[in-house]
Amino acid sequence: MKDEIENKSTPNKKQKRLTVSELRNFKGLDHLSEDEAESAISTLEKFSILMFEMYKKDKALKENLKIIDK
Repeated sequence: MKDEIENKSTPNKKQKRLTVSELRNFKGLDHLSEDEAESAISTLEKFSILMFEMYKKDKALKENLKIIDK
């Protein structure tokens, strides 16, 4: 999981994980230590997954409401 994470919506497709050097390219993050950068990447990864799961649930709920409305 360190280099890649599986995309839950398409099990055969892998998503590239952000690297420390890529993270350090963002303004204000160039000073992060290796451990700080890894922690930030892990947090961003978890947040992204959470947001995507919420999006999927919201989309499914809206689809269900459309079916009920008809």
